[in-house]
Amino acid sequence: MKNVQVRFSDEVYKGLDRIAQEEGISLSEVLRRAIQLYGILRAYQKEGKELALVDKSGQLHARLVIPGITAEAPGETRESLKAS
Repeated sequence: MKNVQVRFSDEVYKGLDRIAQEEGISLSEVLRRAIQLYGILRAYQKEGKELALVDKSGQLHARLVIPGITAEAPGETRESLKAS
């Protein structure tokens, strides 16, 4: 296993630390899981698929977007996606 040194803003670090505390896992494990999820999302989107946040009733709440990978529809912005 390799070690990596990463710098985060205080705000980002506090958010990551909060997740670690809530989940009862290490900060390193939070980052490993986030990177794994990013890889899954990226692979789906490269195949022309997309991931979305949908509630139990099937209502769409948001599409997951990675800038530079996800093709946004004409006129679509991050803000309009958040409002979906």
